[in-house]
Amino acid sequence: MPRSVNRWCCVCGCAVLLLQACKTKTAADVPPFVPFEILYAGEEPRDLLRYRIVDGTTTTSIVSWKTKPRQKGVPAVTVSGLKTMEVTVVLGPAQITEDEIRYDSEIVKSKAVTGAGVSKKLLENIEGHVDFLKGVVASVAIDDRGRVRGLTSNQKVSGMPLRLLWVIENTTSLLSLVKLPDEAVGIGARWKVRGRLSLHDIEQLQEATYTLVERTGDEIVLDVEFERVGDRQVLDLGDAAGLIEVESSQSQATGRLQLDLATLGSDGTASGTLRDRVVIVEGESREKREINEAYEIRIRSTTTVR
Repeated sequence: MPRSVNRWCCVCGCAVLLLQACKTKTAADVPPFVPFEILYAGEEPRDLLRYRIVDGTTTTSIVSWKTKPRQKGVPAVTVSGLKTMEVTVVLGPAQITEDEIRYDSEIVKSKAVTGAGVSKKLLENIEGHVDFLKGVVASVAIDDRGRVRGLTSNQKVSGMPLRLLWVIENTTSLLSLVKLPDEAVGIGARWKVRGRLSLHDIEQLQEATYTLVERTGDEIVLDVEFERVGDRQVLDLGDAAGLIEVESSQSQATGRLQLDLATLGSDGTASGTLRDRVVIVEGESREKREINEAYEIRIRSTTTVR
């Protein structure tokens, strides 16, 4: 597994970038980067939130994603080129060491319906293979707070279209394992998780805010607000897919997830909006596209212990 990428950690929206503000900023104008911040510790009583995954735990998650135009008359164009997608992911069996939880995340089944703007490579993958993502594997190591200690992926990831990887990475990052507070918290607790992500050399800033709504033992319910920001830039999608010049982009989402701290997945839903102005470059052709869509994501998980 030669490639180490930050792909599966942390949803939502298919775009990766937001256009920076036009105003020139000084160092004093830019807030410090804080990876984790407690906004409110919550009501009493308070207790620690920790993953309590045991050796041999395996979770199977079915993740579904769909998109639709937000306005009548707007072309049904998406960054991913998909209308709908469903993937089945097996996480585990977990191997527990003294300070880490290690497991493989493997896509065992997938299906999708393409829409306008689909890349030729993605269309060939979908038409030629029913399970076009089957065999994509990531090896993950986390601690009991959900912080990623290590992440590698197998070679098959390199053959997947970048726009498709955006959908998968965004989906799993929103509704999968959550980074938990270091301190004890109670109902109503709010915390913010920020991260610098890199996907095929595209640098991004990601921010998610979680609110603890309910807790019964190791089972918790969280509300989540999510957004992503990055520099204006040109995205190289490979020889078959061309380039995307991002002029402006804005994406955000909200959702709710039910998380059992004894498992490797969650049950959750999220919905969001995406507004993009991009130029698709394929050979000598340059086509401007304005994307204005809403999307919905759902994940359902089942867990067994070997």
